[in-house]
Amino acid sequence: MKGLFGGGPDRPGDGASGSGRGIFAGIFVASPDAVERWDMADLTPTDWPAMEFKRLETVKLGTLESILTGVDYDDMDQDELHALVRAGGEEGPWIVRVREVLVTALAALEDGRVPTVASAWADTEEFTLGRGGQLPPREVESLAGAIADMATLARTARQRGDPMYLLMSL
Repeated sequence: MKGLFGGGPDRPGDGASGSGRGIFAGIFVASPDAVERWDMADLTPTDWPAMEFKRLETVKLGTLESILTGVDYDDMDQDELHALVRAGGEEGPWIVRVREVLVTALAALEDGRVPTVASAWADTEEFTLGRGGQLPPREVESLAGAIADMATLARTARQRGDPMYLLMSL
């Protein structure tokens, strides 16, 4: 499924470029009621702040949370990390609420830390598996841009009093 997001910029990817089928994903901010009412066959409404982030999934969000908070991934509440809010079928879309601790950490992320966080996240197995152990510098830079966009969305979520969500689809 392509082009689910009605609002917000497209991201070039997660630093794992290449062809083939994969997870189309992104993050958006909306009220729980609005998410429940949304017709999942349509684009997200344009008034929902959003960004596309190909191949993003809950494990990658968990590793980012670990980097930002210092809490080991294995010590996180895995049920909360992977809990579906809504599911649209066998190939998605699936919606998961981003854990509040990650939203808080992203909202507090200082711009100067973004490159360091991106490098650490790029070095995780979730990004390097099958890639020879390291992402090219341009892909780490792209990842830094995605983290900066995620931080902006987290601040928007805070200002609006709404949660952030991860949307995934095949």
